[in-house]
Amino acid sequence: MTAFPRIHEDATCPLSGYEGYTFRVLANPTGGEKQDWSLGHLGIAGCPDCARLGTPRGKAAKEGERRYCAACQEARDRMARASMAIFGDSRVDGFDFSSPAASLATFERDDLPDELLLWLYMLPAELWAARIEAMKKQLPFSSKIGS
Repeated sequence: MTAFPRIHEDATCPLSGYEGYTFRVLANPTGGEKQDWSLGHLGIAGCPDCARLGTPRGKAAKEGERRYCAACQEARDRMARASMAIFGDSRVDGFDFSSPAASLATFERDDLPDELLLWLYMLPAELWAARIEAMKKQLPFSSKIGS
């Protein structure tokens, strides 16, 4: 089986105050990685199925362990895999994408500003869309499309 190159691009946050945050983003993910990124999430707030599982008590509650329903756990697993693949080569202080668990913990940080979190969520899809548009202009048949 052929191993295709993994192409990364550096993206610096354009938001005021975050200029020093530059992430290394996987620019050519596989279809599975893209699907994991689009379908993954941290769990649905107020999910009734998760609520039915109850809240851990004692030591587990102190350690922040939370139970998730099967659907939310699957989405978390997807988010963890995708964020590790997409941002895993980033070296940004306070952000750790070195493992699935570290990736989830990074996205769940209480001190992470919403606007920076939103930019991180939007960044991969925007980068991929820009690459597709640039690729369309490079293809020899692109000028004939729509003629």
